[in-house]
This record gives sequence, C-alpha cells and structure tokens, in this order.
Amino acid sequence: MREIGRRVIKQVKKGDHCAFKKLVQHYHQSVYKICYMIIGDNKAAENMAEDIFLHVYNHIGDYQETTKKFSLWLFQKTVNLARTQFNEKNQTGVHASPVLNKDNNIKLILMNISLKERLALTLKSSNHLSIQEISEVLEIPNSTILTYIWRGRESLRTMISQ
Repeated sequence: MREIGRRVIKQVKKGDHCAFKKLVQHYHQSVYKICYMIIGDNKAAENMAEDIFLHVYNHIGDYQETTKKFSLWLFQKTVNLARTQFNEKNQTGVHASPVLNKDNNIKLILMNISLKERLALTLKSSNHLSIQEISEVLEIPNSTILTYIWRGRESLRTMISQ
C-alpha cells in the first residue's frame, strides 16, 4: 500500500478536515479489514473503524514521523483499539458472529483460525506489509510472524480442502 504524503499528515495535525478526509479515504479499507478480522462482523467492524479514525484524529499529535511510517502507527493503533473494544464487549456478553452468505465463505473460514494468524495473514495479504512491518504493528518478533503466517495458511488449506 502506498503511504499517504507527509504534507497530508501535517495538514491533519493542523486541524484540516479535508486532509483528514483524504487520510480516511486512503486507509479506510485497510482499517476495516483489520477490524473485521478481529471481530468477524461487518457492521461492528465498520463502527469500530469509525471509532478508530476519531481516535486517530484526536491523537494525531502523538504520531512522530521520525519513529515509524504513518501506516504502521495507524495499523498498530487499529489492532490495539479493536482488540480492547472487542474484549470489553465480550466481557459484557456481546458476541460478534460472522453473517453467512455465499460471498463470504472465506471470511467464515478465516474466523476459524487464531486471531494472531488472521491478523498476520491480513496484514501480509491485504495490506501488503513486510514481515518486519507486521512485527512492528503486532509488536512481536519476525520469527513469530513467520510462524503465524505459515500456520494460518496451513489451517486455511486444511479447511478449504475438507
């Protein structure tokens, strides 16, 4: 995925709503996919993505260009906030479940592998991040990321062949 320009980030930091709209349009699908992989429900993932962008807007001043790419900072925020929100909802007895239809069978299959494997596969396949970048986002070692990707692919192969 192409990184959004530094100029846009600087404009967002200054409160430019048009620049923020560009940022949301650029990253919305990626953030949504991560949210969906965590909770498995389209509507809840969409709501969660909106919440994450509001959080990002309110905390854009925390982003330091010198420490990491914006997309990695955003995806790390997304994973952490979505996990937290999902865990809070599950503790209150609200459980998301994938809605079945003929177009999302692969999504249903994905929901049957571990969260860590789903996230690693999503960040690799959909968001086109390198192993090092996935490691930064999930804050775990490269070797563990490679293991999650391998296990996830093997699990998918097994489930699809059945």
